[in-house]
Amino acid sequence: MIKIFLPLVLILILISCKQPPKSTDVFEPTYPDSIPTIFAPDIISVKGRLEHGISFTPDNQELVFGVLNKDDFSGKIFHSKLGDKNWAKPIVFNPLSN
Repeated sequence: MIKIFLPLVLILILISCKQPPKSTDVFEPTYPDSIPTIFAPDIISVKGRLEHGISFTPDNQELVFGVLNKDDFSGKIFHSKLGDKNWAKPIVFNPLSN
């Protein structure tokens, strides 16, 4: 009986130690519906720029997105972090650079 009970208790203790992720609603004040809205105007969504493929981390504290060059459709990936309810100025994302 102890051989079954002890591992079960240990598993429950380990599960309960995990802290829940910080909840952040990046879509304040309203969540987009069927009508498109501009996300983070003049920070992430810049007029005249071709942004695409936005991805958020599970805790919604960071994001990456692509930007296409209008002339030759070459692209770069940008990264930004959420500060005090505002996104930081995006920087070019180079994960493998030294």
